[in-house]
Amino acid sequence: HMIARGYQGLDWFAAGHPTIADIALFPAFALSRDFGIDHDEYAGLRRWGRRVRSLPGFVTMPGIPDYY
Repeated sequence: HMIARGYQGLDWFAAGHPTIADIALFPAFALSRDFGIDHDEYAGLRRWGRRVRSLPGFVTMPGIPDYY
């Protein structure tokens, strides 16, 4: 999904700007390594995760690793 959005020049899941969808999906992505999902295979999601982390006021909740 995020690779296709990137081809369209869109950096966020549901719109051209961050929305509640991005905030709601971030913990599942951030913790997915715990369930054996290798982030190296998902470059679009890694870039998106970095964008979420760079949002003004973003604070990583305890337990979320800081891989990228």
